[in-house]
Amino acid sequence: MKTVKNFSLFQRGDKWYMRFKSTDGKLMAKSVDKLAEAIGWEGQIPVEKKKEADQVCLLAMEKGVHDTAKKQGVTVEQYLTEWWDFEGDRIRRKNALNPNSISIHYASIMAINIRKHVVPYLPKNLLLSDVSPEHVKAVSDHLVDSTKIARGTIVKIMQAFTSPLKMAWKQGLVSEDPTRFLDSIDASGKKRGIPTQKEFSLLIDELERNAKKTGDRHTLLVVKLAASTGMRLGEIIALGRSAITLGDKASKISIVRSWSVMGGFKSPKGKRSRETYIPTSLANELIALCESNPNYAKIKKGEDPLVFWSIGGKESVPVSEKYIRSRYTHCLDLALCASTGVTYRRISDKIKKGSSIRIERNIGIHSLRHMYITRAGSSIGDEALLRQVVGHANEAMTDRYTHVDEGKAMPLVSIGKSILGE
Repeated sequence: MKTVKNFSLFQRGDKWYMRFKSTDGKLMAKSVDKLAEAIGWEGQIPVEKKKEADQVCLLAMEKGVHDTAKKQGVTVEQYLTEWWDFEGDRIRRKNALNPNSISIHYASIMAINIRKHVVPYLPKNLLLSDVSPEHVKAVSDHLVDSTKIARGTIVKIMQAFTSPLKMAWKQGLVSEDPTRFLDSIDASGKKRGIPTQKEFSLLIDELERNAKKTGDRHTLLVVKLAASTGMRLGEIIALGRSAITLGDKASKISIVRSWSVMGGFKSPKGKRSRETYIPTSLANELIALCESNPNYAKIKKGEDPLVFWSIGGKESVPVSEKYIRSRYTHCLDLALCASTGVTYRRISDKIKKGSSIRIERNIGIHSLRHMYITRAGSSIGDEALLRQVVGHANEAMTDRYTHVDEGKAMPLVSIGKSILGE
């Protein structure tokens, strides 16, 4: 249905404004530039031409973003829920303009944060038009006072809360900036620990014993690949056979996707694909794991078989992160206990000792990435190369796909070999 034009345009200086009557009968004026931002205008902002200003106002009326009175009956909870709805218009349009800019996993986490940590600490049925800096500060204070929520998580919760409110303020739906009283929160948290070379060697020994006992090499090869490349766990378990290109001395790994339980396959962190190199002996182990999949013969021609296939037999889903983390943690605890030189008769005592060391030093599976970057950073002088292979791209690196020269990457392959004890 065509929108009826019941507004007029006027200028203040070089800025266009829309004059109209609100639903409650008040004569209102709104900045065309702010309306353009609110509707996701694809043209130039600030809007300079009258014809374009007219189009912006018509679209704003069609979407109802121009009239604050229309939104006055909307509660904060409704507004925030709609904002983080992955199937809603806002995220749909954003992903249409910038594919994969907001994943279903990210939107879901933000929606959960709102539901669990924000809404319960706001006045019931608080209207969006009535939200104030005091309301936002009250939620922040509650989170900071909680002893069960990490600082990094608090930052994410407040981001889920304040980003939509800032836009509501810019659109004139809220009378003042609700975030103006907020203090910054240091989200650095506890420093990530990394295993020593001795501890890592003991970890590999434990994983080898576990692989022989269970007949499953998934966790062993995840750890080897993470430690020798700095790849993230989601990137590793998302690998397909086509990502491995065999070479004589070194083999190439193309990192083009990642995996999460809620989001499924998605772009790697930073939306940037990249390449790295590993010893060819490790590449052959990965291919052997891929081909050991009981369903390998059933894979249709043209499909890319998963290297880290699902233990449960699901053909299109990789092995679960929970499975990998559980076995990694078990073997790590045993390795950390062994590194102390103290002997225990019972496995449970070894696990208890090792877990206390692991928790105290904050060592997790992501520590393998830190270990690789630390070792590589101190061994080579090419910082740009290191950023390329681990996916820490800066603003100057504008290529959507980063190619690494095999010759230049050989020192990094040597570092990976030394970590693996080859």
